[in-house]
Amino acid sequence: MTVINLKTGERTRRVTDTEKIAAALGSFDGVHMGHRAVIETAKRAAARLGAKSAAWCVVPGEKSKNGLLTTTEEKIILFKGLGLDYAVIEDFEAVRDLSCEEFVFSYLKKINCLGAFCGFNFKFGKGAACGCEKLSELCGAAGIACEASPAVSVRGKTVSSTLIRSLVENGRVDEARDFLGDFYFAVSKVSHGRGLGGALGFPTMNQSADKIKVLPRNGVYFTLCDIDGARRAGVTNVGTRPTVNGHERRLETHVLGLDGDLYGKAPTVRFVKFSRPEVKFPSKEELCRAVMRDVEAAEEFFSKFDFDGGKFL
Repeated sequence: MTVINLKTGERTRRVTDTEKIAAALGSFDGVHMGHRAVIETAKRAAARLGAKSAAWCVVPGEKSKNGLLTTTEEKIILFKGLGLDYAVIEDFEAVRDLSCEEFVFSYLKKINCLGAFCGFNFKFGKGAACGCEKLSELCGAAGIACEASPAVSVRGKTVSSTLIRSLVENGRVDEARDFLGDFYFAVSKVSHGRGLGGALGFPTMNQSADKIKVLPRNGVYFTLCDIDGARRAGVTNVGTRPTVNGHERRLETHVLGLDGDLYGKAPTVRFVKFSRPEVKFPSKEELCRAVMRDVEAAEEFFSKFDFDGGKFL
């Protein structure tokens, strides 16, 4: 278990004996609109119970088949932005064999939980044997407040990580935003590339995403980049760079109008809209002309964008 104080950034191995928490429970992949409803319920309950608000987040096991929309560190960024006091990060292996009763009467008590809040499809206990109805029953017996949030729908579709994953993998990042409540994003350190972008006149920051992280389909995207507290417009290629015989799938972003060295920093790249598929061009000259067109298209697109609110004018 890792407990992160989202106000101070301090990390410890356990919840202190003196603090009580009202916890939103789940894996929170994507921290989407459905998850946010659960989190808001936990925050309101924390105020009512005189407790600290927390997200209790179980990290999937290594054998998880689905790619993740959000890494653990990205979830922590989102939890902080949503105004939670704590994040309690637990390894799936540490709780997978607990019975439903053990999870409530031993585990939740151990983390000083005064309130447990979940979504309509929350499962817990060995073999995912129990759902939110059983959680409510057991919490009632344990003196723990409990509430399950109903499904959240957007444009007639139930919000789910599975739906969002499909949209992102197909490059439909603008649609995914409606279900996420924010832009789909990736955070990773800028590493040294081959310098080809700079040689072509369009310097790029190169980022290798976490291997299990879901990336949008290969192609060029209009993006917003959070760098040193400022939000800048950019154009990002997701893919392997086939024109120069690349192999590793990565992000290459040209930040519009940016001068400076970003090596070692970890900017947030937010995907706003798909522009075109990745193409293998017959020459570097053709690639350069295509990149020039991409930059001009991005400049035109963002000329109508309000950066202060992160919304279109």
